[in-house]
Amino acid sequence: MTIDKIVNLLEKYYSANGFQKIKPAGLVNEYFREFNPSAGHHIIDSVLKNKEKVSTQKFFVVERCLRKMDIGQVGWSHHLSFWEMSDAAYVGQISKEERENTFRLYKNFFEKELGLDMNKLLITVNGGGKIENLELAPDTESIELWNKVGFSKDKIIPITGRRNFIYAREHGSPGGTTCEIYFDRGEEYPNTLRYLEIASLNMYKYYVVKEPEKANLVELIPSVNISYACAVGLERVCAVLENKKTIYEISNISPLIDIINSYLKNETEKEIYRKDVNRLADQLRAVYFIISDGQEPDTSTRGKILKEVLREIKGLSYFMNLKEKKLFNEFLDKTIEIYGVRHPQLKHNKERVLEILQKFDIL
Repeated sequence: MTIDKIVNLLEKYYSANGFQKIKPAGLVNEYFREFNPSAGHHIIDSVLKNKEKVSTQKFFVVERCLRKMDIGQVGWSHHLSFWEMSDAAYVGQISKEERENTFRLYKNFFEKELGLDMNKLLITVNGGGKIENLELAPDTESIELWNKVGFSKDKIIPITGRRNFIYAREHGSPGGTTCEIYFDRGEEYPNTLRYLEIASLNMYKYYVVKEPEKANLVELIPSVNISYACAVGLERVCAVLENKKTIYEISNISPLIDIINSYLKNETEKEIYRKDVNRLADQLRAVYFIISDGQEPDTSTRGKILKEVLREIKGLSYFMNLKEKKLFNEFLDKTIEIYGVRHPQLKHNKERVLEILQKFDIL
């Protein structure tokens, strides 16, 4: 099942359940100094920082995301530097009934719309502990609600510490406990590949206060509003549905890998360079989306990250002796073919991307 089909299912499902589809913020937006790291934050942030109570809203969005910290983990298994994420969220004054409905909607989407085997899903919840200025009790409500919508307690695993609490140490950003949802791919997979996180339910109840003169001091302040946000990693869900061992084998990425491999000499080279080819495909795809979203390789924080990725592409291309302009033309054309329907900006920015690749001596 392609990512486009998954997106269509998500849009129809949440629209039928009263969620308003909103415009994505994009990789380049006013809410983050770096690139957009998640989905829906431009709505969630404003609601949690509001000092007045906000009536309940429901929205759905699919976002383009990139996290600088993930760039170094790219190449094997399930990490990408650029990916797509959906988010379906309740924000504002959320009743216990609406919170339960969030859990039920999430579970039903995986089970009834995607056809996932519920016996293969594992859910981790916050098991309590100290986070910044907070002393958190175990998240017993999430355990209760997951159990109520159909998950047995042996599938719900409390984890202490930072793992199941989500926040950025940026002033004004939201924070809260999270339930991470894993798909068990079976004993035939090694431990590092067996349990694949495909989604999370993020329960934002705090916002971050960080004083400029106290750079290391962060406080998490309770908000008068909350958000229950159901995020889905589209490439990872695609890997599960297509039964692919790694994320680089899915239908949205493997054709890009094939183009790069076609310029290598033989099967031995392809195997030796597998991680490098995966990295090159991921980062070329990322650069194409970054530039198409309007970012130039300038002196801004995002511009510096873009230049860092371009230098990485140059190093990988040199390492594998891949400098033919034809390769990069084919790669960009295939990216348009795969993503162009939902991302028409790609077609309009191909020549600009080639210019920048030329400027950085990649072609």
